[in-house]
Amino acid sequence: MKFSLSRNILVLLLLLPGISVHAQEGTGEFLKKTDSILLAKPTTYQELDQVFAPYQKDSVLLNYLVKRSAAAEYFDGLAYAYNQLGVRSRDLSRHQQAIRYHQQGLEAAIEANNIELRIQSLNMLGLDYLRSNAIKSALDYSKEALYLARSVNNPSTVIKSTMNASLNIIGNIYRTLEQYDLAIELFREAVELEMELGNIPQAAINHARIGESLEAMGELEEALEHYNRALGLNEMVSSDQVQVMGNFGIAHVYVHQDKLQEALGLFNS
Repeated sequence: MKFSLSRNILVLLLLLPGISVHAQEGTGEFLKKTDSILLAKPTTYQELDQVFAPYQKDSVLLNYLVKRSAAAEYFDGLAYAYNQLGVRSRDLSRHQQAIRYHQQGLEAAIEANNIELRIQSLNMLGLDYLRSNAIKSALDYSKEALYLARSVNNPSTVIKSTMNASLNIIGNIYRTLEQYDLAIELFREAVELEMELGNIPQAAINHARIGESLEAMGELEEALEHYNRALGLNEMVSSDQVQVMGNFGIAHVYVHQDKLQEALGLFNS
């Protein structure tokens, strides 16, 4: 009865004036997909995301998925839906709401005994707290996510991606705290994983971050090496962000080395 009631309310909402035919058709498709998912009950993020990715910004439909998944005690789907609602809230800078959703996602993932979704929920919480400037909580959740990801034998691509996210979050926190040696260790590990995953832009960014950390430690020649590696990788992807980070980093090292003309040339390039 609860299923049909919530479904009927959703349909009635879409029949209100001002709701487009396209939206109604899209929601009808969503309802069919939800019914199919609740029958199949897939357990991986990839399977769920293949179905629901087009609806990630629709909080009405995601809340419907929450209700249906909870009623069916389908905790994998519940964790996915809560996590997407959390991402939506964070994108709108509603950080406390994002934390609540991601905490609910974590609880559902634990109930489902789904380590993949559990790691994702922990990472999401780490990022939520980082955006809220709660550094200790961000570090704690991200470290727990990384610990769990490293404990998995033959990790999936999704788990490797979440591990990579943890490494980047923790590395950037350590860099902010000026614990550069710890940051470098994590960024090096992240670069290896990013190259394995084919994430060239992020690998280039992390070479630049290694360069920044080494520069802060006074290791100027090694810093130059990593800035140049960042620019070398950037030839494959043409990222403006990486180009600026690499050129600015090299110019900054040149200033330290009293090579002012070379630095000025890069600043003006």
